[in-house]
Amino acid sequence: MDSKERVKTSLNHLEPDRVPIFELSINNKVSSDILGRATFIGGGLSYKNSIIANMGTQDDLRKNFQVYFGDTLELYKKAELDIVWLKIQKCLTPVFPSLGNIGALGVFDIKIREIDKNRFRVEGEEDFWSESFYDVERTKGFYNTKDCIKEKGIKELERYVKYLENKTKDIPYQIQIGLDEYKKAINSSVGKNLFIAGFSDVLFPTFSPFLEVFMEAMITNPDLAHRYMEITTEGVLILLKKQIEAGVDGIIGANDIASQKGTIISPKHYKEFILPSLKKIVNKCHSKNIPFIKHYDGNINMILDTLIDEGRIDGLHSIEPVADMDIYNIKKIYGNKITLLGNLDCSYLMSFGSKDEIEKEVKRLIKYIAPGGGYVFSSSNAIHSGISSETFNFIRKKVLEYGQYPINLN
Repeated sequence: MDSKERVKTSLNHLEPDRVPIFELSINNKVSSDILGRATFIGGGLSYKNSIIANMGTQDDLRKNFQVYFGDTLELYKKAELDIVWLKIQKCLTPVFPSLGNIGALGVFDIKIREIDKNRFRVEGEEDFWSESFYDVERTKGFYNTKDCIKEKGIKELERYVKYLENKTKDIPYQIQIGLDEYKKAINSSVGKNLFIAGFSDVLFPTFSPFLEVFMEAMITNPDLAHRYMEITTEGVLILLKKQIEAGVDGIIGANDIASQKGTIISPKHYKEFILPSLKKIVNKCHSKNIPFIKHYDGNINMILDTLIDEGRIDGLHSIEPVADMDIYNIKKIYGNKITLLGNLDCSYLMSFGSKDEIEKEVKRLIKYIAPGGGYVFSSSNAIHSGISSETFNFIRKKVLEYGQYPINLN
């Protein structure tokens, strides 16, 4: 089987030739070690490179798409991973980026300035603006630090919602450049054999500086919060449709709402403000026979029933064990409804555990979760900067060793 067939078989709860392998993202050090050259497709530097490309010409933007798509495909093929997550949004810079989670209605008529070293100001139509910072000294992360909605409050949020509601629904040229390169990547010799997952999710502003303003609106002006969710979801659906037309095999949504202790909003508010938009995205995927995989790290036990029974997702990633997410119990209750992805602890085990400890957990996951299909091996989030190339390679080899179907492990 090639990767595409392997993943589709597992998503259909049948046993492929071996357990598929996936990682949501891989840090630049590990990526570069695998490819034998410098790459910048993961972590904060990739976002900095994208914002610089958006400061330049259309040719600069196109080249950034080509490098990101090309390097990502080459990396996942060489690492023998089966699902590759290609995000058009990662190479774009709207006014309110929220870590690349954007729709087609984001403000794209922009001006970008580097106002201090590694600090950028994005200014758009109608005086909307935000600032972002690449922390090269400590975390190597890229952070959206402030914006006009956070500074001015609910009235500014309402002004932005009205702007989106009156905005043309045409595809901006920046997205069209990305779509052109996206199709080439999907139809390339490497892309044809991998399971290509696009990116689409609810635009709840989890990673935006104006999160507190929006959560205040949920209580004091719920109509405005609903309008925000409805109009941003309309933009998400436009871009989702284009990704499906480009030929993706599936969609991954990766907007988080939880910490290790629980969700940042109540189950009641999740049902009221997030679930309707999520259902629209999932329904659009299902109407085209495309599976939708939802990434939530953290503890989402309180909304698990809602997410699976009402949201009708096809797969769940990342099932963090340190956040009290019990993959064995989830397999028992929901294993016939969804495919499970993840659960190998990347917070401690993959960073500090011994090879014996890691191998034991890899073997245990495959032994108890993989039989019958419906499981894709993955870390409990991503291959972050605290995980070495040696450890990542060791884990992949063990999955290939133990993950051959039929599973028969002692």
